[in-house]
Amino acid sequence: MLDIELKNILKEEVEKSTGFHYNDIVSICRIPELVKARDLIVWFLFTKERMGLSSIGRFLDKDHSTIASSLKRIKKDRRLKKSAVLLSNKIIKRYDKHYKKNL
Repeated sequence: MLDIELKNILKEEVEKSTGFHYNDIVSICRIPELVKARDLIVWFLFTKERMGLSSIGRFLDKDHSTIASSLKRIKKDRRLKKSAVLLSNKIIKRYDKHYKKNL
């Protein structure tokens, strides 16, 4: 599972990047902009944290098939994938900076 500081950084960076509140992003809402914001979180957890579909589903309170659909959307949409990669890199960079500072 994610360490609390990484989870906080993830929340803050996704909110800053999308303009939506984290609670709205992880809600059951199907507004396309919120779904894309949720996809960004899924990409980070899958590629950077190496979480499985079921673990990501538990983290976001979603079914694993919803997570699989999210990954498919990202792989098909080059702009969304680019956003996901950029956001993931920001999160990792900020977390590394925090981690090194607190050694």
